[in-house]
Amino acid sequence: HRQTYRYKLFKGEVPKNQWNSEWVNQRCQLMGVSSPVLRSEEDFDAGAIYHVVANVEYMRYFLSLLLQFQFHQSLCQAAGVTENFHKCSIYGNSAAGAKLKTLLESGTSLHWEEALFKISGTRQISAKPLLDYFAPLQAYIAAKNKENGVSVGWGNNCPPDDWYKSASQLGSLSACQVFALAAIACFTVRLIRH
Repeated sequence: HRQTYRYKLFKGEVPKNQWNSEWVNQRCQLMGVSSPVLRSEEDFDAGAIYHVVANVEYMRYFLSLLLQFQFHQSLCQAAGVTENFHKCSIYGNSAAGAKLKTLLESGTSLHWEEALFKISGTRQISAKPLLDYFAPLQAYIAAKNKENGVSVGWGNNCPPDDWYKSASQLGSLSACQVFALAAIACFTVRLIRH
């Protein structure tokens, strides 16, 4: 989401008077999240995200997550584990330890594709190890959702039509009201996650 937003701004695809509405719409459409209070172009919500204002590429976090699971699967295979990677621990395994040690000894002397090849046998980054790791959890959640009649996702009306207002329509909120709304939003997010 953050990368898409930044790229659209850099390409000039979003007029300045729509920067906040673009942020709000992308955030809602891609993540199903909206602010607990009404927003307008007087606000600049994206400016609260360090990676947006500091021009930090967010892609590195995405790729590192994929590589983490790719490395884990390769080290588990070295330890003799061929299935149930979500249960694999390489703690104390000399074969996995030797493979990891060899990789780490290379330091920065290897191109990343060579380092990946050295540990996994491929030069391609893959999401498959991440999907394999979480497959049992995904199957469990899908079964529970089906059992309980839970639909996943959010509707097409995100954010709601009346949610995004012009600054003149917002009125003024006291600091106490803003704090209370933020606390309610945080509590709601925690409930949803748990």
